[in-house]
Amino acid sequence: MAQCELATGPGLNLGPTAPTRMKSTGEIKMAFVFVDFPDAPANEDARELYNALVPYSQQWIDEVSNGRAKLTVTAVFQWFRMPKNSSVYEYARGLTFDLHKTYITDALTAADSAFNFAEFDGIYIMASRDSQVPFSPT
Repeated sequence: MAQCELATGPGLNLGPTAPTRMKSTGEIKMAFVFVDFPDAPANEDARELYNALVPYSQQWIDEVSNGRAKLTVTAVFQWFRMPKNSSVYEYARGLTFDLHKTYITDALTAADSAFNFAEFDGIYIMASRDSQVPFSPT
């Protein structure tokens, strides 16, 4: 798997001035990765979570793009175990860039055998409900 190489600074956004921004028309291909942790094993059904979130996201993309963009989301309906306890990522104390990068890298490594991430424009990462990851900007 290629190393996750997010650089800090300008351009890491969806704004109109960023040359690397996510495309706003055509097909937007996303991977959906479910992660749980040694200290917070998942007890939710991954397919139910997907069905509760993805159709609304697809509808929203269709509406805000006036039909010019289509969100396609590919999921593997299993929980991938992260290598560290959820508390290690320190979401409760204020997520730093480096810890967020570690979180993303760990999630991609955990799910690497199930996805070819090069085929996607972006990745959604869903943490298990009982984890110490109360929100996910990923």
